[in-house]
Amino acid sequence: MTLNDFIKKWNGKYCEIAGATFKNQCVDIVNQYIKDVLGLPIIAGTNAKDFPSKAGDEYDYIKNTPLGLPEEGDLIIWGDRYGHIAIYLSGNVNWFTSFDQNWPTGSVCHKVDHSYKSVIGWLRKKGTNMDNQIVKQSNFWIGTLVYLEITKDKPILDDVKNVVAGLKARASQMEKEKGVAEAKVVALEETISSKDSQLLESEKTVKARDSELREALKNLKERDGRIVAMVSENERLNKENSELKTKREYDVLVELNKLKLALIKYKT
Repeated sequence: MTLNDFIKKWNGKYCEIAGATFKNQCVDIVNQYIKDVLGLPIIAGTNAKDFPSKAGDEYDYIKNTPLGLPEEGDLIIWGDRYGHIAIYLSGNVNWFTSFDQNWPTGSVCHKVDHSYKSVIGWLRKKGTNMDNQIVKQSNFWIGTLVYLEITKDKPILDDVKNVVAGLKARASQMEKEKGVAEAKVVALEETISSKDSQLLESEKTVKARDSELREALKNLKERDGRIVAMVSENERLNKENSELKTKREYDVLVELNKLKLALIKYKT
């Protein structure tokens, strides 16, 4: 299956391949691509940002640089909290289009335009033809020379140097922006980690309170049981007392009757 065939098959649909708890994730469409187009085993059970360390020897991992340019079909990877991964289609050093799932969260498979913010690099199947990359790099320099020919009557070497210097300055600025963004991500992850710790502590407190409540309810039920037993015993004793009282009254009446009969006999 070609990449174009793959996109036609899955565009506008959800893809689930690994059967994980969280369905229709970005890694699912990429793993489906790995299986159907690249013909390699899927990389299951990992977050998107960890694909470079889990991919194995079948791939080359290229780190993102200001002038780095992926190739069509590369697996482009973001390095924020859990990461994101998509299939690179086309672009330049500032923007690119990829085939994604779950970007934004919950979305179907579709083409998305991105900047390189938070992109840490890309995976490329080993043995991929490098001709396209050479052409792209050549096109870059051809484009630079064409630009100079259009803007300069007779461009000289210094003009080329100026363009290259501008590109280097832009690359340096992008590197700084990347460092600032990465620092913000680290700070955000630390904040999230702190919040997670607070949440865990709160959950522990809730569980402890729940345990105390269950124990209190258990004691209350035991007390209610004892009260019911005491009431039942009291009713039994009252009944026995009533029966004894009735029996004593009957015995006294019998004795009185006996005395009456004895008096009658005595008088006669």
